[in-house]
Parts: sequence; C-alpha cells; structure tokens
Amino acid sequence: MNSQFITHRFAVTLRTFSIFAFVSSNIAFSQVTKSEYYEVMQQIHEIYYPIAKLHGRSFVVRDEWSSNSKGAGSYHEGDDYFKIYVSGGLARYRGMTKDALSKVMCHEAGHIFGGFPFSSVDVVGWLSAEPNPDYYAGQVCLRSLWKHQTEENLRFISQGGKTVAQRCKAAWGNLAERALCHRIAVAALVDLSALAEIEGWPIPSYDVSTTENDINCRLQTNLAGATCTVEFDMSIIPGFHFSFEERNSLAAEKIALDQSCYVEEIGARPSCWFNQRIGQ
Repeated sequence: MNSQFITHRFAVTLRTFSIFAFVSSNIAFSQVTKSEYYEVMQQIHEIYYPIAKLHGRSFVVRDEWSSNSKGAGSYHEGDDYFKIYVSGGLARYRGMTKDALSKVMCHEAGHIFGGFPFSSVDVVGWLSAEPNPDYYAGQVCLRSLWKHQTEENLRFISQGGKTVAQRCKAAWGNLAERALCHRIAVAALVDLSALAEIEGWPIPSYDVSTTENDINCRLQTNLAGATCTVEFDMSIIPGFHFSFEERNSLAAEKIALDQSCYVEEIGARPSCWFNQRIGQ
C-alpha cells in the first residue's frame, strides 16, 4: 500500500500542551464532547466526500475518538483514498473547543483539497504545503461549515482584537459576513496558540506583523483566507491533476490564484511565505 502521509503541526510532541490563557478571557473554553467530535467529523465528511469522488477518490475521516494520543494528520492512500484524522486525545484535551477542532479538521482537509503550492518532499508531493492549508481553512472550509450559522457567528463580532476587526470590516461590508470572519479568526488563534506552546514559541497575535514564515505568519495566513472574498470553486484542487513535475508550475499557480486573492488585494496570501510569480 502506497500512502502519502503527513503529520505536520503536532509531530514533535503530538500536541501535549495546555492552551489556557492563550487568548482573551472573554473566549469561553470547554472540553470537546464525544458527540461534538462526531458532529464535526460528520460535517467535514459530508462536505468533502462528494468532492473527492469528482477526483476518483473516496474521502475518509478516520474515527480516532478512542485514541489517547494527541495528533492530527492527512494522507493519500494509494490512488483510492484521501484520509484525514484528528485523535480523540487531542479533541478531549483541556482547553480545546469545538471551533478549534473544526479548524484542525479543516486544516487537514486543506492539505488534500487546497492544492497549489504543493509540498516539495516527494513522499507528500500531492499534499498542499504549509501554510497553505491555513489559508484554505480560513477562505473555504470553515466558511462552508459556518456560513449559515448567523446567530452563532454574531457572538464573535467583538472577539479577536483590533486587527481582526479592522481587516474583517475592510473585507466584508455585511455584518453577518464580518461576524463569520471574526469567528474563523478566533478559532485559528486558539489552534495556533496551542502549536506555539508545543514548540516553546511566543504566543501568536494578530497585532504582531511578521516577515518570516513563523507562527505569526501562519496566523496571518488564516486571517488572509478569512478576508478573501473570492468564492473558491470547491470542485477544483488547483494543480492536483498535473504531473508531479508540473504541480508547482506557473499554470498550477494561475489556477490557484484565480480561486483566491492576488497580491495587493485584501485577502492575498501573505508575503511572509508566498512569492506570487504571476500577475492578474
């Protein structure tokens, strides 16, 4: 069996951490329940199973609730399956929220469905490279999950901080869309603050600018996705059907950019990691 496998953000310590005090105290933390785990798992499966079928694959969200390990991953299993998982130990860990769990699952889906740019490592050559899955989670996956949850989204309109408020308002004129943007930003902040704790890095903040591909860059990448107003055609995996040698070609980049936001537009991929090679 030929599997392309990636355990990206949690590989060092399999996410053994505490995320108390990562974000402002007005964000309520609660332990994810078994029913919430399966609810998020089912939501992700319902979105991506038919999309995987368009590409000749079956999509599986592995049930890892019984596992006490703390990790997440995504992989191709031969030419038949796209698979992702989030372990139950991670979902149950104190401080995790249902929204943060959704962000992790969306990030894993982003490795498979986000497309260009692809990993340069051969064994994971058909998986979207970091931190593009953060962009995809913000632009596509979390929006798909929560776009109709208007009342719940409005609870987040005052959360996330000044930078989030400014950028969500600049991108989205509609209050409901701005609230969704805030909710996506908060979920990413909880998730990536946890990663920072694993690695011993400073806790990320939307109010810190960055010129390096670090944890703040990843946080900014998620916010960029949340503020990109281009509607992504979810039937497309940009560059996926190109040859291995052409998967990161200019042609693949053009497909990806046409589904997202170009440099100098609100919501473009940040320059801390992305070097756009072609114009509009």
